Amino acid sequence: MCAVIGYCGDPVSAREAGKLAVLMREGLARGTHATGWAWSDGTGKIESLKRIGESAADRAEFLLGAKIVVGHCRYSTSGDWREAGNNQPICIEGWSLAFNGVISMSTKEEFERQFQVTCQSDNDGEVFLRRVERGDDPASFLRRSGASFAGCWTNGKTLWALRNWKRPLWRWRTDAGDWFASTRDIFERSGLLGSEELRPETLFSKTTK
Repeated sequence: MCAVIGYCGDPVSAREAGKLAVLMREGLARGTHATGWAWSDGTGKIESLKRIGESAADRAEFLLGAKIVVGHCRYSTSGDWREAGNNQPICIEGWSLAFNGVISMSTKEEFERQFQVTCQSDNDGEVFLRRVERGDDPASFLRRSGASFAGCWTNGKTLWALRNWKRPLWRWRTDAGDWFASTRDIFERSGLLGSEELRPETLFSKTTK
């Protein structure tokens, strides 16, 4: 399993950065091969930080001012995790994705052919991002492909979150914004109580102001 983290709302303060760092640390129970963040100030520019192992969970001061954040703790399922490009968040041409699940267990060449995409990485999650970038409806694509999926993705201005019946994703709401984590346990271990499970196949979408 992998851990997914998401945030969209007011610019991240030191307090919110601390919460995100705790969520990442608590998410490590679901995978420690690699950790990473992608974030945006809402203008469309996406920055990212990926680390082999747990080092991206050490702190989160670099997220100050961000309005959209996606984070990921990885259990290696697709592509060599020792190559940063295969680790999440996946970042391609103005898009970024952190997800838990499986789109395809095939090789890169096989899933490119199957889904008619060209990918930079060996991570099958890039297939989803490429198809969404192309204009596919996310929930419809997941149903057609038979994938298991729970994730957050962004174009640097909007955050989307979605799960199907096969993977969990939980949402915690505050005055500052909307937060996402893979499980209620991650929120509760972080001291963030009152989260609700996202309804399957119900797309969350929020654009920054």
